[in-house]
Amino acid sequence: MEYFIIINNPKSLIYELSQMSIEETISIVKKNIVFIGKEIIDPLSNDPKYAFIGTGFIAEINKIYHIITARHVVLNPNTKQFDDDLIIFFNKKSGNIGSRKIEDIKNRIQVNWITHTNDNIDIAIIPFGFNPDEDDISLIPEDMLLNFNNLRELYDVYYLSYQPNIKIGDKVTPIIRTGTISLLNDDKTLYLDGQVFPGNSGSPVFIKPVPFSFNESGMVIGSNPHNNKLIGLIGEYVPYQDVAYSKQTGRVRVVFEENTGLSKVWSVDLILEIIESDSFKEQIERIPHKKWE
Repeated sequence: MEYFIIINNPKSLIYELSQMSIEETISIVKKNIVFIGKEIIDPLSNDPKYAFIGTGFIAEINKIYHIITARHVVLNPNTKQFDDDLIIFFNKKSGNIGSRKIEDIKNRIQVNWITHTNDNIDIAIIPFGFNPDEDDISLIPEDMLLNFNNLRELYDVYYLSYQPNIKIGDKVTPIIRTGTISLLNDDKTLYLDGQVFPGNSGSPVFIKPVPFSFNESGMVIGSNPHNNKLIGLIGEYVPYQDVAYSKQTGRVRVVFEENTGLSKVWSVDLILEIIESDSFKEQIERIPHKKWE
């Protein structure tokens, strides 16, 4: 099996999407998505099967394939270290699902997940290998990233995710959800009025295409230059807790937790801060420019 780390001919996906129908746009954007998980043995049939735990996406950074996801997706919940047993799942042009072990990439090109210097920022990025002749993938180029200062509350967005309890067969088949930017925070995070659930973490969030835009003078009819641009990735849902107290003791008896329908998003600016870090740049410089077999 051969695969490539270097992207030979990166294209402006934003320009291509602007010329496509909605069906073509959805098809292309879905190919950005990878599922993250493990291969396990079914205890009844003894056959191998896939167990997905989260979502990621493929991006071009310095002409190199990278996987971006939420950091907690790729951490072992017990050791809090990166889980080398995880697998990246994607579609093949042959029609079935393909997979590649993260450990294999780490060992072959001596790379690792790079995260933010602020441990509270839930983003992880790693170089990865694909074979564009065999793997049915697309990627998010660098000109598709939309900075935080271009966002406005009330903008509509969409995000693509792995969703548990949906039968997807032998393909990576993300669901599409939509939402609205509800709050822009000073720390360059934002909240969406859009539900997410376990398995959705790491999903890319895009501006929903609309036939108008806004400037200082008001609404402008015509194509929006921000359409389909990446604004960040899904971190987690915002919970609401209802606490039940004992009338006798006054102590907490039960805590009920609900999904508020709000979701936290880590913005593109925070992704770019990782990309501009010394550790990220040093890793990029170490990557050999060749294919791997």
